[in-house]
Amino acid sequence: MLFDDLSASNQYDGIWACGSILHLPRCELVDIPFEISDALNTGGMLYASLKYGNHEGMRGERYFINFTDESLGKLMDEVSLLSIVNIWITDDMRPEREERWINFPARRSMKMIEQNGAALSFRYR
Repeated sequence: MLFDDLSASNQYDGIWACGSILHLPRCELVDIPFEISDALNTGGMLYASLKYGNHEGMRGERYFINFTDESLGKLMDEVSLLSIVNIWITDDMRPEREERWINFPARRSMKMIEQNGAALSFRYR
């Protein structure tokens, strides 16, 4: 399934995005966490892995966007219904590669309410 085809609402208990989100340009990437959040059931989990670092652009014939802990945090802070559970960095297991990966699971919050014009989300812990 392509991210462009993800139009479900409260349909999945889990979404696995291993090495896939990293091929989207930043202008398209900003909507993906919201779409994933909408597609997950309450309490549902996202697992994602992205290339670690600061590169953004073409490598050969493919587009890549890399993330650090900080840039990933900024992206995910915008999505109040997804809460990162943990972040860890791993080395690429392919012997010919010297790349690193940033990995994280994130859980969809229970619900979102509005109080005095401000959105509040209640999260699982």
